Order: sequence, then structure tokens, then C-alpha cells
Amino acid sequence: MNRRFHRLWAAGAVSNLGEGLIMVAGPLAVVSFTRNPLHVSGLMVAQQLPTLLFVLLAGAIADRVDRTLLMTAAALTRAVAMGVLGFVMAAGNADLFLLYLAFFVAACALTVHDNAFAAVLPAVVPVAELNKANGRLAAAQSVFKIFAAPPLAGWLFGIAAAAPFLIDALSFVLVGALVIGVRDRRPSTRSSSSIRADIAEGLRWLFRHRMLRTLAVSVFVLNIGLTATMSMLVLIASDRFDVGPVGYGLLFSSLAAGGVAGSLLAATLVRWMGAGNVIRLALVVDVATFVALALGRHAVVAGMALTLFGLHSMAFSATTASLRQMLTPDPLRARVHSAHRLLSTAGAAAGSLLGGALATAFTLLTPLWFAAALTTVLIVVTWRSWRAEPLAAPTPDARSPRGAT
Repeated sequence: MNRRFHRLWAAGAVSNLGEGLIMVAGPLAVVSFTRNPLHVSGLMVAQQLPTLLFVLLAGAIADRVDRTLLMTAAALTRAVAMGVLGFVMAAGNADLFLLYLAFFVAACALTVHDNAFAAVLPAVVPVAELNKANGRLAAAQSVFKIFAAPPLAGWLFGIAAAAPFLIDALSFVLVGALVIGVRDRRPSTRSSSSIRADIAEGLRWLFRHRMLRTLAVSVFVLNIGLTATMSMLVLIASDRFDVGPVGYGLLFSSLAAGGVAGSLLAATLVRWMGAGNVIRLALVVDVATFVALALGRHAVVAGMALTLFGLHSMAFSATTASLRQMLTPDPLRARVHSAHRLLSTAGAAAGSLLGGALATAFTLLTPLWFAAALTTVLIVVTWRSWRAEPLAAPTPDARSPRGAT
């Protein structure tokens, strides 16, 4: 791995630490204002709405401009949003509207940053090392966002509610300083087509590619069930497992126990059983995790279930990211990623609203059973689609998707 990748990895690690802090501190802040399930899930909607509105535009822009400069500007914008929120909270003047607004602005910036980041990575490391690189990035996510940040966020929030948000702001200032040194070495080109035409080209390319189309639709469905569950986790942890802020953070950290192993083993698992079988196994483990959380009545059981979830989710994430990057030509990479991200976030936004509605209408456990049933249906429908097939890197100017139907 070269120096440019090391800077990207460091930026990813620092940003994941900051994201992990507010991932826990955000719901805790909402609960300090209200315990209404719809209001709690509303914070996740505020984070997902920018992707639904702007991700395709962000992808088209990232395929036109210097991606590292774009990442730097986005990181600094997020730093400002979280910094303002932190200072207002420290002054005791924050309310639910300001919390939603700050998370919305930060999510806009993160949408731009993540699109550019995903497109830059394949230009920094050789195709043969993409699985390893994505595994290392997923491991950083497990360690910093899922393991280290949640208990730290719970502890900091208990001392000073503004602290996690101020530290997140500082983390993204550092991210901006790191990514500016990763130079975008693509040839300088000026597109003669419109932004709308560029977006349409990315959408057409994704939906004409058999495997990537199936993957995008599957992630859409998976995220409906997953986010319906995760949007209610703060209430499930408090009311069913009787844990406070620190315990809630520790439950998130248990994801990392399996997540680190899953991310580091992703490349080995793909070599051993093939990408398709890694995806199949992940879907089965998904169902098992939801059922275990629904039936368990102790925080230890929840921790074990989340550890299992972390193991498979990081392997799934690294494997599917590598598939998209390998199969997509560089000139289209950010746009195809943005189209995939749109479907992913649309499912997550629907799941957030659905989770709150199901928990309000029935019980807090209803979203878990719903997610298990939905994922089971997905397994039945897509099982034969994840067959093994040879993967080849596209040529730099490739426009015709492999595996098109």
C-alpha cells in the first residue's frame, strides 16, 4: 500500500471516529428532548434526506472536478455544522429543530465527501489490492466508529452533552488536512454534456449491469429492515435491556468485536468461497441477528447478537464495495456509486419512518420481526443471483457494462 492510501486510510479512521461519536450522541440528545419514537427516528431521516436529494448531483460533480478538493471542502463544511451545534448546546440554547438542522447540513457534506472518497480509492490502489484496501478501511470503521467512539460518546455526553459534537467538528478539520494531500491524478477533462445527462448515464449504466443492479436493489431492501431496527435501538436498549448512555455505547462497541475480524478476513473469504457466497452468508446471518435481538432479554445476548452482526456486515461491506469498484470504469465511478447510494439511503429512510411507525402502532420488537421476515423473502428471491462469475477490471474508457441484460 502506498503513501496516498495511508493518507486516505488515516482520513477514513478519523472521520469514522467523529461519525461514531455523533451516531450515539445524536439519539441521546433527541431523547433528552422527547421520547416519542417518531421524533427519535426523525433524526435518522434528517441524516438520510440529503442523500435522497443530492447524491446524484454529488456523483456527477465528483466525476467532473478534483475529487480531493471536493472532499476537503465537504469535510470543513461538516466541521462548521457540528461546531455551531456544539457551541449552542454548551450555551444551553439548543432545541430539537437545531439538532435536526445541524445533522441535515452535516449529512449534505458527508454525501459529497463519501461519493468522492469511493471514487478516489480505485485510483490510489491497484485493482488486485482493492479487496485488501476495502477490508482495511472497513476495519478502521469497526475500530473507530463502532468500537472506540460509542462508549466514548456515552461517557462524554454524560459529562457534557456538547462535547461529542465539538470533537466531531475537530475531527473533520483534520480529515480536510489529510485528504488535501491525496492528489487526484486523473487527466484534466471538461465534460461537454449537461449535469442531467451525466446523471442519466450513471443510472443507465448501473441498471444495465445484472450483478450490480441486483446488489443495489438488495441493499435497498436490506436497509429498510436494518434501519427500521437501528432507529429504535436506543429505545430497545433502554426499555428492554435496561442500559443507560454508557451501556448503549457499549452495545454499539460489541459490533466491532466481530467487525474487525470480518473486515480483515473479507479478502480471504472472497478467495476461499467467492464473492457471491460471502453475500449469501451475510443475508442468512442478518436474519439470525434480528431473531436473536427479538428473543433476547439480557444486554449480554444483545451484545453477542450485535457482535455477530458486526462480523458479517463488515465482510459484506468490503466485498460489495470492491465489486462495485472493480466492475465500474473510472469516468463513471462516482455516478454509479451515487446511484447505488441513492437506493441504499432510500431504503434506510423508509426504514427509519417505518421503524417508528411499527414501534408506535405495535411494540418495540415489531421492527425486528419485520426485518427478519423481509430479509428472508430477499434470500429466497435473490439466492440464485449470487452465482460465481469471473471479475475483470474495466478499461478506463469502458462504457458498456459487463453482465448487461
